[in-house]
Amino acid sequence: SKTIIRGLVQLIPFSVGSAAETALLTQATKQRDKRIEQFFLALEENRISISDEIVKSDDFVHKFLVTMGAAARTHRKEKIEVFAKLIANGGGPDTSTDVYDELLQIVDELSYREFNALSILDRFESENPQEKNENKLQRATKFWKDFQDEVIRTNELGTDEFTAFMSRIARTGCYELITGSFLDYSGGIGYLTPLYHRIKSLCADSKSEN
Repeated sequence: SKTIIRGLVQLIPFSVGSAAETALLTQATKQRDKRIEQFFLALEENRISISDEIVKSDDFVHKFLVTMGAAARTHRKEKIEVFAKLIANGGGPDTSTDVYDELLQIVDELSYREFNALSILDRFESENPQEKNENKLQRATKFWKDFQDEVIRTNELGTDEFTAFMSRIARTGCYELITGSFLDYSGGIGYLTPLYHRIKSLCADSKSEN
């Protein structure tokens, strides 16, 4: 229930000691509280209902606390909503704690601009399924210029920053650069991985009840 969800916030250590009297930490506390409130609102929008039985699960409490902590650290409302969807879809026993921690870490590490770029690439890949006689490079080449232009336009990137920007996303395992010896290929083109699609499915809209 909503009451149980809100009761979980009491498990989080919010005390910051006597230094909280300073104006800076007071403001930081207000921002943290606002983000946590946004997290609760996102949970309610996803209609996640937490039962007494689930709250008694150490695994779920751990997942909830680490997800709450991640939500409290970001200033992007969009990412807070993603965190809420992740706990709604992946907080149950079907996802082990270790796997959940790893997935949360990846989501936490991705910036909003990187999320945006991955989403744009997902759209282009969906609109251009790989043909039987195509390799990944041939498929990507068909739309890469349009993809690059959109990422640059929507993420305030310079043209010379695009390749490095996309290469950095590869650190998460959600995006992989194409390597190998191909005629006239100088590098810098990639594709989405199964890990991206797994995270996407867990961060999709959820109306489930646990």
